[in-house]
Amino acid sequence: MTTLPVKSLPKEICYLDPLFILPHMERFHVEMFEPFFSTKPTTGTGLGLGVVKRLVLLYKGKIEVETKAGEGTALR
Repeated sequence: MTTLPVKSLPKEICYLDPLFILPHMERFHVEMFEPFFSTKPTTGTGLGLGVVKRLVLLYKGKIEVETKAGEGTALR
């Protein structure tokens, strides 16, 4: 296993999902990080983004959400 020194870690990571299109409502951009929030009624637990947010905040980072019609949602 390779361990990277902190100063060599990326300063920004961007995940773009062209199939994940949220309504252009700020409410969903906040709710999506709450435990058990899911856009899939029959699959998933809705815990993934909640865990990601806690880890990012633990390391004093931030998450930005941007949704563009016809393009999908980007998390930075």
